[in-house]
Amino acid sequence: MVANPLLEGRYGPYLGPDRLQLLNAVRGHFAPFELCVTDQEPNDPAYDMLVITSDTFSVDGSFGYVSLDCENVDSNNVNVLFLSEDVDPGPPKRPLLISNFAGRFYGLESLAPETPSDIMNRFVSDTNNGATFSDPCVPVHEAVCITSAICQASHQSASTRLNDAFE
Repeated sequence: MVANPLLEGRYGPYLGPDRLQLLNAVRGHFAPFELCVTDQEPNDPAYDMLVITSDTFSVDGSFGYVSLDCENVDSNNVNVLFLSEDVDPGPPKRPLLISNFAGRFYGLESLAPETPSDIMNRFVSDTNNGATFSDPCVPVHEAVCITSAICQASHQSASTRLNDAFE
């Protein structure tokens, strides 16, 4: 269930011609962590789902709704991403935005703007197209989750959090 009641409802599929390219790019982002990224409903009843739609729903120009599962303790999280003509970061940034939204399922927070080489950079429009989930501890934008023992307060290592999530 979507945690934000304003977003409950039925959404159409993402209709962009780059659907397969996006899926493969996001698979590439998560490949080092052996996360199964699919556009089909899994048989396992415990999974997280990022709904990507071409429908329009814009609140203050946001791309959608994202919830943060700090310790990756909940399954069946749902985030919603709207990639419509009204709200769209553009083709080169779409896979970064999708992976950014998906990273929240596993406790990844938005990073400070000076982290353009990390997918979790707060400003996807300023993120390098070759960005990855970083190894070094980098500052988060506004710390919400408890940081790991590896990083100092208000910092995260995206790759460490993802590795911990899938152990």
